[in-house]
Amino acid sequence: MSAGGAVIPSDLADNILTGGSSSAGGSGGLQNRRSQVRVLAAPPYNPGFVLRPAGNQFVVGGIIAYLLFFIAGVGFGYAAVGKWRWLPLAFPLVLGLFALFKYGPDASVLIRLIVALVITALGVLVGTAIDARGERASGNPQHA
Repeated sequence: MSAGGAVIPSDLADNILTGGSSSAGGSGGLQNRRSQVRVLAAPPYNPGFVLRPAGNQFVVGGIIAYLLFFIAGVGFGYAAVGKWRWLPLAFPLVLGLFALFKYGPDASVLIRLIVALVITALGVLVGTAIDARGERASGNPQHA
């Protein structure tokens, strides 16, 4: 491609010699610049560990479940007689077993089950103490 010793640049020769990846001219250079932008662009946003719940789940939901176990324990501890006071321990136990069957043996399920059982037992003990105090007060009336 020389005419009298001079080199004549052409888009066709540039594409043939470089495979269309040269930025020296023509549409090949633009295509190469576009691909470089795609390669050098930042990756899509990946938050990694998400500390907040997704969707419509609120953090309060987990607290409410434990609060309900505590209230059930207080109610049964106060009103039930004998060994029936310990019936609310079956509520988190049954729910925990269903969770274990659904998700398999998972440490988070076991920890939540243990916490729920402890909170429910604490509620039963508080209810029993309230009942014992009420019986003691009714047996020893104080007149003004």
